[in-house]
Amino acid sequence: MRPIEVIFATEHVADKIEVRGITLDDCIDVLENSPYEIRSGTDSYGYPKYAAYGQTYDGMNLLVVYVREQPHLYKILSARTNLTRAEIRSIRGRKRR
Repeated sequence: MRPIEVIFATEHVADKIEVRGITLDDCIDVLENSPYEIRSGTDSYGYPKYAAYGQTYDGMNLLVVYVREQPHLYKILSARTNLTRAEIRSIRGRKRR
């Protein structure tokens, strides 16, 4: 597998996510562990935006919202651990990609 580069989109995003107790390594874990992905529109620059649900190596369930500007460059827009029932239901209905 070709390595991926994962960065926070801005410092504000990094601060907001880290306050929730989520690290960049946690986001990388989810993206590398074959998450369930749902396309959720586009960002302000027109890049496709995705929501990926998966687990970290420590077993934490995590939802990561990101854009992929290049084949192996992921920019994290948001991440959280408290998923709603509707999100969990929609994820279960999707196939792995």
